Amino acid sequence: MAIATLLALGVSLLLAALVSMAIARSAKQGRHSSVPIFVTAVIVFDIVLTPIARKSEAGWELQHNAFYRQVAKADPASYEKIRKILLDATERSQPSQETTRQIAVVLAQALPNHVSHASDDSVLAFAVSMNQTLAQLSGTDPDACFYSLHPEQGKAGQLPHDPDFEKVEEQSLTAMAQMLESASTHPQDPPDPERSRQLIQDILLSLRQTHGNDIAFLNGSAGNPEERKKVCQMTTELFQQLTALPKQDASMAIRYMFSRTAVANPQ
Repeated sequence: MAIATLLALGVSLLLAALVSMAIARSAKQGRHSSVPIFVTAVIVFDIVLTPIARKSEAGWELQHNAFYRQVAKADPASYEKIRKILLDATERSQPSQETTRQIAVVLAQALPNHVSHASDDSVLAFAVSMNQTLAQLSGTDPDACFYSLHPEQGKAGQLPHDPDFEKVEEQSLTAMAQMLESASTHPQDPPDPERSRQLIQDILLSLRQTHGNDIAFLNGSAGNPEERKKVCQMTTELFQQLTALPKQDASMAIRYMFSRTAVANPQ
């Protein structure tokens, strides 16, 4: 929102200058006495105009940003939730990273209803972006990685505050939105449950051979930092093995894994 803040400040300075000059003239005061009036006017106008400018910019983003347009077209209910999050965050000057995570929770809740019909390309792009996100988090607090995988638990670790990580987060959100959009405009047949489960079970068997019974923590039951760190590592390996499959098999397994069918009937 830096552009909106600078715009509001510029307008505030102009209006404050005009107001202070007018008040000074009407009171027949000298040039020097207008200085404190000018400063006060700048503060008042900035307080009034900055929120207005920020809301205006947020509204423009919702209408013209490709990400928001994709979500609005594919899932109007989720778009409405995201719109409220963005406008509320703008009003409260909430950090952009926190806003991104709130939007991710909304999209994660929407995905199971649509992902079965998403395109292969969008699904694989999502898997790659997930792996990039996990790779960025792997060197930080294990809680950060774990709770990014399980936002429904309502907690958060110490996520990195750097442009590279924020770029990866935005790529993940874009990939989610593209899955929603492709499922809405060019839906494909849902994945074959039996074949999908077999592909996933083969990979889980491979993980079990490496990590033993620790793979049980993949269901979100990890209770301490060491267990949460293992979840991050195993999930990274899971996506690496999934994306290494032939394209159609990889897409089928991933679509099934995130689908409402798999969520309602875990194996």
